[in-house]
Amino acid sequence: MIFFRADGNSKIGAGHIMRCLSIASAAVSSGEEVIFYTSTSDFKDKIESLGIKNVVLNSDFTNMESEIGFFKNDIVKNKPKTLFVDSYYVTKEYLLNLKEICHSIGSKLVYIDDVAVFAYPCDCLINYNLFAEQYNKIYRDMYKNEGVNLPTLLLGVEYVPLRKEFTNLENRKVRSRATDILVSTGGADTEHIALSFAKYIDENYTGNLKFHIVIGAMSKDREAIEALAEKNEIIMTYFDVRDMVSLMQSCDMAISAAGSTLYELCATQTPTITYVVADNQIVAAEYFEKAGVMIYEGDIRLIDNEEMMKALLERTIKLCDDYTCRLNISKIQKKYIDGNGANNIILNIK
Repeated sequence: MIFFRADGNSKIGAGHIMRCLSIASAAVSSGEEVIFYTSTSDFKDKIESLGIKNVVLNSDFTNMESEIGFFKNDIVKNKPKTLFVDSYYVTKEYLLNLKEICHSIGSKLVYIDDVAVFAYPCDCLINYNLFAEQYNKIYRDMYKNEGVNLPTLLLGVEYVPLRKEFTNLENRKVRSRATDILVSTGGADTEHIALSFAKYIDENYTGNLKFHIVIGAMSKDREAIEALAEKNEIIMTYFDVRDMVSLMQSCDMAISAAGSTLYELCATQTPTITYVVADNQIVAAEYFEKAGVMIYEGDIRLIDNEEMMKALLERTIKLCDDYTCRLNISKIQKKYIDGNGANNIILNIK
């Protein structure tokens, strides 16, 4: 049995939940029983639709230490072989407690990280980012100075936890004439980028490109975006997408927030223009552009909204017209992501 502790809601989006679900699905496929623990029921239906039990803690996701007592009882009772934790709100005390509880029943504590805030007390530390290898020394120095035992390190893109449908896809056939653009702004889209972009297109664009806007599960703008799509035939909307691979493959390029979706876009070899909405995305976005796998347009929080929408549209039109650039990006993306990361994680924590 394997436990997962992660959260998703309108404030923090769906990233932590979705990457843990990818690992959980790989665990289920290998014959493991899985239980998800979340602070709220926001993703209960999604989790349980995959045949995975979801225990709702009814706790404050920003104060994780308050749940230790309840969580301890379930760990001792069910004796999971591994506990995965994925949250930016963990504290050293929280992880120390969980690690002690896990060791008392002979299990392992795994933490998923991409910010390196402190020396996380755990048995295995996962950082799957494109730039994760450069964190090897950072982690080793961090743990040496904090007096915490260095965990097993699983670093790099071979551990990107994507859903099984993103595994070993065929090479993209890059079309000379690009016409369809995927727009993905994240599960919560707290900056309302999808709506702003849809409005900008509706008011300012008269060309032949088609924009396929994925509305996040926690978005508050669904009705407004769908209303724009109803009166403008170049705007199409998608909600609760069940086959994201096919949608990505049907589009020639994408505009996406710099979250975990970027790795799915790499797996489908979709040339992408990305932007930042949070501090923890900056390094990733800059590194993606440096590696030649994405085009980074900037931090949405630092640029006037209309200017940013204009820049995104202009860059999109330019990329659609540049077949060679799209072809080169697609080839580079293929080198980095094969979609086997979730399976690699399960194999390495057994």
